[in-house]
Amino acid sequence: MPDTEQIAIIEPITIEVGGRRYIPLDHAAIAPWSCVIGEHPISTLTLKDDDLFLITDTLGNISDLSCRLGGIEDSMGLFCRDTRFLSRLELQINGRSPISFSSTARKGFAMTVLSANPEIDDEKGGQIKAETIDIHREIVIKGGFFEQTQVTNYNTHPVSFTLSLSLDADFLDLFEVRGAKREKRGVVLKRKGCRKISR
Repeated sequence: MPDTEQIAIIEPITIEVGGRRYIPLDHAAIAPWSCVIGEHPISTLTLKDDDLFLITDTLGNISDLSCRLGGIEDSMGLFCRDTRFLSRLELQINGRSPISFSSTARKGFAMTVLSANPEIDDEKGGQIKAETIDIHREIVIKGGFFEQTQVTNYNTHPVSFTLSLSLDADFLDLFEVRGAKREKRGVVLKRKGCRKISR
């Protein structure tokens, strides 16, 4: 006989499961993300391993849903068994999109992305010239999702900047991603009392 957990509703918007408290995501205070997607058509890279597949732009990014213009961008994500588990995966440098040098997904289950910084402000003052910070991403899906990012400074002096990786999940069915509408959906919960995560 399978184990069952007690579910308690503590407040009108709080649910307790296994000693952890959850609140609906739409009640959580989340700072908005900046959008860096352009208005030009987007080329994509696709990886596949068994029932996992990943569709990204040529920077290895999956842009935030609110930034998308429709079309192929709406189909991007990490999917497993016809469900999108990752609806955003976006690397930014000082809140801006890197400059693409090259990218490839020839192996089918792995991609390599080479990019660099646009001209950005140095957090210690001054400017960091464009294409002086190299960003090398290796993304692999092999029974799971793995990413390794290497950053190299080609300036002759130390520089200070923020490199961020924003993630989100919407758990949409593949048919919903393709445009089908559901009459009713579940509620996404966020753990209450967890540490603050900067996105």
